[in-house]
Amino acid sequence: MKREYIHLTNPFEIATRDSKVKMNTIATDHDSNLEVGIADPDIDALYQLFHPEKNTYQDLMATWVSIKGLSKSKTKSWEDELDEIKNVTIYAWEGKVFAIFPKNTPQALSIFPNNKSPLTAIKYEERLIALDAFHKTLATYPELADLTTEVGLKVAEIKLLRKQQSEYFKRIKQAVSDVEAQRKVLAKLLNNNLSTLKIKFCDEIDKVKLYFDFSLLRRIVNDNDAIFQFSGAVEAGMTFTVVLPEKLTVSANASCTFSNQSEQADLQFFFAANGSASDNTVKMSVATNESVNGTAAEAGWAPGTIFLIVKNMGSVTAEFDGMVIEAVEEGGN
Repeated sequence: MKREYIHLTNPFEIATRDSKVKMNTIATDHDSNLEVGIADPDIDALYQLFHPEKNTYQDLMATWVSIKGLSKSKTKSWEDELDEIKNVTIYAWEGKVFAIFPKNTPQALSIFPNNKSPLTAIKYEERLIALDAFHKTLATYPELADLTTEVGLKVAEIKLLRKQQSEYFKRIKQAVSDVEAQRKVLAKLLNNNLSTLKIKFCDEIDKVKLYFDFSLLRRIVNDNDAIFQFSGAVEAGMTFTVVLPEKLTVSANASCTFSNQSEQADLQFFFAANGSASDNTVKMSVATNESVNGTAAEAGWAPGTIFLIVKNMGSVTAEFDGMVIEAVEEGGN
């Protein structure tokens, strides 16, 4: 097999094809290292081009992960409704049918031709089809008008949830496409910056290592382990403790997105070494119905801080959600 000449390839593009988080890690590291050197006009010029593109990538990543979470929520919502029918509601409906048409009568057999099995099938899609058919059959019996209306409302509710889930699938596809396009933008900029820095420091080539951690190119990153999403509700004037998973490598430059779902209470988010901590001098404040993006350092992260604290500054219970995407330690080179 003919292989591409290695010196003509883009190592940043190749190394990050299978991991969006890996690109975030490499880009964040490079961005931080460039920022340290902006007193040099040449470095500042690279930083001014790279920094906004890195921020765009992180914003797109946050959107993608958020939509994935919402999609899972929509999926669970309509599946939970069908499970409720399977485990509870179907017995009440069966009783209402048999109260009018006793079991084994022609009418009852037409409504339940296979007993309850279609409505308790293993696959959710099959159950939804069976539920729709059940509703259509009920509609042929005026004696069951009230039950027909009840089942019809439930069918409409579940179909709406299913439609919303399908719409999120489309949004996920677009979000993935947006992230992938921006990944390639960053890969190109990283490769260009590497070339520029090699020319600038041609007589002191080791200085290029001040701006890149090349070990990250060989690092194996599992996006599922490197992205942590969480949500919850914190009571008025209280704190809520989120335990960070062991697989998540949090550091100063980890990308954080904190969202306040409340319309009345402001929230504070901060990292802590103690799960019962009530404050931190460094924290992120999030006003009602707003989201804030930043680094873990800006939320008070330091080595050993394995908890994330959400503090309710208001007088009502507030819901929240957030996301942490791991990255490398600033100045790690």
